[in-house]
Order: sequence, then C-alpha cells, then structure tokens
Amino acid sequence: QGYYEILGVSKDATDSDLKKSYRKLALQFHPDKNKAPGAGEAFKSIGNSFAVRIRLFFLLQKTTDQNFTRASKVN
Repeated sequence: QGYYEILGVSKDATDSDLKKSYRKLALQFHPDKNKAPGAGEAFKSIGNSFAVRIRLFFLLQKTTDQNFTRASKVN
C-alpha cells in the first residue's frame, strides 16, 4: 500500500487533512487501546507513512525556498 492509502487520504490532501487522518488512525490502532491482532503493525505503518509524508513536505518546502532565493538574487 502507498503512504496516502495507509493514511486514508487522497494524493492532493492538504497538510491539515493528513494530520487529522494520522491522529484519528493513531488513536484507533494504538496498541494500548486496541488489542486486536495486527493493531501494533498497523500503528507502525501509520506512523511511518506520516513521517515519510512530513519529510517529503519539508524537503519540497526547502527546495522551493532555495529556488525562490536564487531567483530573487538574479533579479
């Protein structure tokens, strides 16, 4: 499954949508609250998916900021 599918959001979801979905799923599958088989693995997958998505967001943000800075210096 892809990161967006695991979090239950579309690829054009906003940062706020991602955070909301992550919080909801993390509470639902947290091993202390959900003793069902596989809940711990689901919880790890949800956390990993969110972490990867956040890293991508910051990487893209940094790249965009650097490109803007370079463009500003040229003008």
